[in-house]
Amino acid sequence: MHKELDDDLNQLINFINKQNYLIAEEMSLELVKKKKYHNPLFFNLCGIINQNLQKFDLANESYKKALELDNKFCPALYNLGLLKFQVNHYRDAFFYFSKALEADPNNYDYNLMLAESLVKLKKFDKAIFNYEKTIKIYPKKKEAYLNLSNLYLSLNLLFEAQTTLKSAIEIIGEDLKLQNNFGLILKRKKKLDEAIFLYKKILITEIHNFEPYANLSLCYYEKGDYLKSLEFINIALAKKPNDSEFLYFKSRTLEKMGRLEESLENIEKVILKNKNDFKATQKKIEIFIKLLMQNESKVLIESLDFNNQSIKLNAIDSLVSLIFLSNYLYGLDYLFYLKLIDLHNNILQNENEFAIKKLKNENCYDKNNFVKKIKIGFVSADFNNHAVSFQLKNFFISLSKNSSFEIFFYYNSEKKDEINSELRQNIKNWTEIYGLSDYEVAKKISDNKLNILIDLSGFTSGNRLGVFSYKICKNQITWAGYLNSVGVSGIDYILADPFVIPRENSFECFYKEKILRFDNCWSTLALFDDAPHDNFDKIPFHEKKILTFGSQNNYLKYNERVLDLWSDVIRCTQNTRLLLAGNEILINKNFQQKIYSIFKKKNINQNRIIFKGRFERKESLKIYNDIDISLDPFPYNGGTTNFESAYMCVPTITLVGNNFISRCGYSINMNLNNNEWNCFSEQEYIDKAINFSLNPTIILDAKKKIYENIFIKKKFSSKNLVENFIQIVNKII
Repeated sequence: MHKELDDDLNQLINFINKQNYLIAEEMSLELVKKKKYHNPLFFNLCGIINQNLQKFDLANESYKKALELDNKFCPALYNLGLLKFQVNHYRDAFFYFSKALEADPNNYDYNLMLAESLVKLKKFDKAIFNYEKTIKIYPKKKEAYLNLSNLYLSLNLLFEAQTTLKSAIEIIGEDLKLQNNFGLILKRKKKLDEAIFLYKKILITEIHNFEPYANLSLCYYEKGDYLKSLEFINIALAKKPNDSEFLYFKSRTLEKMGRLEESLENIEKVILKNKNDFKATQKKIEIFIKLLMQNESKVLIESLDFNNQSIKLNAIDSLVSLIFLSNYLYGLDYLFYLKLIDLHNNILQNENEFAIKKLKNENCYDKNNFVKKIKIGFVSADFNNHAVSFQLKNFFISLSKNSSFEIFFYYNSEKKDEINSELRQNIKNWTEIYGLSDYEVAKKISDNKLNILIDLSGFTSGNRLGVFSYKICKNQITWAGYLNSVGVSGIDYILADPFVIPRENSFECFYKEKILRFDNCWSTLALFDDAPHDNFDKIPFHEKKILTFGSQNNYLKYNERVLDLWSDVIRCTQNTRLLLAGNEILINKNFQQKIYSIFKKKNINQNRIIFKGRFERKESLKIYNDIDISLDPFPYNGGTTNFESAYMCVPTITLVGNNFISRCGYSINMNLNNNEWNCFSEQEYIDKAINFSLNPTIILDAKKKIYENIFIKKKFSSKNLVENFIQIVNKII
């Protein structure tokens, strides 16, 4: 109680402190009637009461009355600032906090809220300055440290965020909130073991707190230990049942474990609580696709509201995943895809705007740098046993030996294997970027003063598209790892060929980038440089007496329309079977039943469907020795799988689409002089499958063409690709 105040004011303050706002309101109205008080303190108290009762107009009026009596009365200035902040009037909030600071410049709360207002106004430099000033006023209070580190995180400045919290912990001690946020930064920097150690340490004294368990779940998820991840998220949910964020984490973990029905059940609970939750909706679409429920996925994705604010709030990873998954959906309007990548680009530019300006001010890099050697950088998480390196390993090594070029690799992964080791031995300028922020990566790359920077990931896992938004290089390109437009405004070109993107406006209009074309094919396969196989003059049918259609593509490409068409192929042919391989899920009995049910509609005996799981690459290549004809899925064609089928001299029937991702098989067939294996309608696909199955001579003829073009004419050699790539580079430079 305040001794200098009378009993009525003390009682009113007491009600406010106890949050008895209705009683406080009743008492304040009585005092107004009595006209007992006419001072700024009383009207400030009335404002607090009305603000907490959500009566914002009355609160505003009360604070204004207080300021009419004393325009420098700091509590009313501060509270009016809080009111304006609460109703999202950030400029007004900034004004009143500034006025309060004029009278009391060293007040911790006033400085803190001024910084918060500056963040909302996107004046980040000034906000950082005021947070730092707030910390100096009272170094042992944690709020300013937390808010400053969160600002740095939102700006993708991980080092600054980590430094801020480390300083706070050194001064304040092992505070739960500080440690918890410090662990999240370690997770963002991919220092997962350090983060796990920290959270387990927190649990020694905070065993009843749910946050450390949830964060342990996130760390184990990133490590790929999904059993541990599920264990800890279940503990968090037991402590905070039905929490939407925890249910989302659980669904995501179950999905990775292949427990798709349980994953869907949990994500439905999240959506039931908030139908506008974008991350949950994206996860539901992903689960539907993995359950082969493509029509349901398509309906859901086309119903998305692009004005949904949750898309723009910490959901860019979900948006990236959604864009990638949309490529699997049959019949999705391509204009919708372009809207998705535009939305991604806008969010990316907005998130990185401050850091981009910061780097330009610090570095002043020269995008027009010219040196004797042309410097080219490649950014990827896939310099390892991955499709990108299966295709381009020899290309990279050959290019690195060219005296006219200096090659730089920026590797966004921890994976180490034989391909990774071989590349490291041959690429002199190798930089690890895993765990670094976009800003830190952009800074490293800009120091190298490249002429060309190439993205090899697009929207696939481990991509660093955010780095390209910095436009640290005059010429930035996307290639090979993702066969579609990425739409990032910092990327100037996409590498293609005349078949995947013909020189016609009706094809070119679907790309945000300018199109640069190789003369022949957009990529190759490192294996094409090896010794030829001797299987070009025989087909498995002659030995097994049954003709085998086959596919080793990612099973997500097997949409309902593809499987329905393939079932027609099997139904309309005799003495044939279908072999599906290359995916672990294919040996799951429940999944097999889903496939069988589709073929059963066409009265096809399940004995005609052969499933094989996932094998090491050498073994998976041998499976082509059991396949007479490869069937290409659509609209997402095989890329590396079509190259590998060609390497094993197995011809592929493909349905030609309208964009890069649906014309890969067409390009490969055209370069192999096997144009007759291209189809421009689903009926033509079926008819040709029937005809070829009845004429082994056609298959043998196709095999000989494949052998001749790959192993004799060396049309797909890495040497040819390098020479063609150099021509493209010279045009750009």
